[in-house]
Amino acid sequence: MVPRPRFSQVAIALAIAFAAWVVVRPHDVAPTFAMLFQQATRIASAVSRRLPPRSAPAASQTPPPLPIEKKLIHAKHDLAKRHVEGNLSFDTLTVDILRTPIRLYRQDSSGGPLGSIEQLKQFVEESDHRLIFATNAGIFAPGLAPQGLYIEDGRELFPIDLGKPKKGDQSNFYRQPNGVFALSPTKAFVVESSRLKDLAGKTTITYATQSGPLLLVKGKINSSFNKTSTSRYIRSGVGIVDEHTVVFAISNELVNFHEFATLFAKLGCSDALYLDGAISRMYLPALERRDLDGNFSAMFAIVD
Repeated sequence: MVPRPRFSQVAIALAIAFAAWVVVRPHDVAPTFAMLFQQATRIASAVSRRLPPRSAPAASQTPPPLPIEKKLIHAKHDLAKRHVEGNLSFDTLTVDILRTPIRLYRQDSSGGPLGSIEQLKQFVEESDHRLIFATNAGIFAPGLAPQGLYIEDGRELFPIDLGKPKKGDQSNFYRQPNGVFALSPTKAFVVESSRLKDLAGKTTITYATQSGPLLLVKGKINSSFNKTSTSRYIRSGVGIVDEHTVVFAISNELVNFHEFATLFAKLGCSDALYLDGAISRMYLPALERRDLDGNFSAMFAIVD
């Protein structure tokens, strides 16, 4: 309880004393004003004790900090969003690489394959970090070896594959144009695989994965895609809006290549690369999405 200020009692006493003095003065009663004031003070004190106490000011309440997963959807430089296009929906994460580093993970500290997102999550948590986002990298070969170029921490662990498919090979990897998604310390690139040599001569590539086909090339949808194609799968991919802004996406329904490429075009990407199909997964708690399975050669991740 907060004590009532004493001046309120004095004010009440003065009012009572003055009123009493005015009343008795015409009748020649001679109580002094001091006596009246003393009696009035006792009355005022009693009245004050019966008044309800003043309520204490409300304590300032600071809202608890948002978990890092939720910060992704509030920060200006990172945006997790579910896009709906007709009867199709896509989970996406747009990242400013100057503020939020993206890296590739393939093996644990003993050199064994991480494989699943769950294993990746456990691996980063062992180092007192937290997994914020993860998705599969490009297409891989049997034995969980990356197919084509793979660069991690600036080291080229697997060379680029500029070959042609073997007879009867219907894999998407060799569907043209084949491409590479690469990251330097300050820039992101999606380029045709045949042009990577020129890029590598101008910048230091820290991370890269090769896959195919390219979905967008300079803002245009791959001309080999058919709008009415019945080849429909869950698909994942990565695109660039500009040299600092990367978009990862995965479909929630079965889509064909043209529908998937159209998404990246609507998101403002200039170039985009298909990563993989039905096996694709994404861990993105900002959208309440927590895929933890999979068996991948490598994974993209954002770690706190």
